[in-house]
Amino acid sequence: MTDMNYSPTTLLKDDGSVEIHFGPYRLLPKRHQLLRHDQPVNLGNRALTLLIALASRPGELLQKTELLDIAWPKRVVEECNLRTQIKTLRRTLGDDDDDVPYIATASGMGYRFVAPTWFEQAAHPRAMRPSGGGGERVACGVL
Repeated sequence: MTDMNYSPTTLLKDDGSVEIHFGPYRLLPKRHQLLRHDQPVNLGNRALTLLIALASRPGELLQKTELLDIAWPKRVVEECNLRTQIKTLRRTLGDDDDDVPYIATASGMGYRFVAPTWFEQAAHPRAMRPSGGGGERVACGVL
């Protein structure tokens, strides 16, 4: 179910069950996982962290310094590390193969996620819990 009452950033902060969809991909920030056609995509931790940061703020320019702080908190690293991770993301997403790019470069400034993106509230899993009666099971929501 798509919830249009919240901004993407609000959805991501309020509830970890938000999914970010773009092209054939489904990004699950809370699980730190990327799926393509419901199959897991092998992506390193830093590249995935950068993808979550970019995709959660589509169209917004994220400065290089901000992205460096997100992917390498409390560390001083060269910009070439950021470029390498962005290159990995582009290669993994097939950015060169598609007509629609996913990540755009703002020369000397940073990057922005430019693919059409939509946010959905993921369904909460249901757990079966026995009631006090004769072994009957009832569904209850997981917090």
